[in-house]
Amino acid sequence: MVNSLKGFVETIEEKELFKKKLKYLPLCFDAKVSTIEELKDLENLKMDELRIILISYEIMTINS
Repeated sequence: MVNSLKGFVETIEEKELFKKKLKYLPLCFDAKVSTIEELKDLENLKMDELRIILISYEIMTINS
C-alpha cells in the first residue's frame, strides 16, 4: 500500500510514510511503535534505520 502511495503526483514526506508503516504493524508492536515515535526523530529517520529497529525488537521478543 505504501509503495503505491509513492506513485501519486503529490510528494509524500518520508515522515508520513513512517506513520503509515507504523500504523499497519501488528498489535504486538504497539508498545514499540509508541517508543519509536517518542524517542526517534521521525523527520531524520531513514527507512533502513526503521527496518533495523523493528527487526531488533522482533529478535528481542523471540529470544525472551
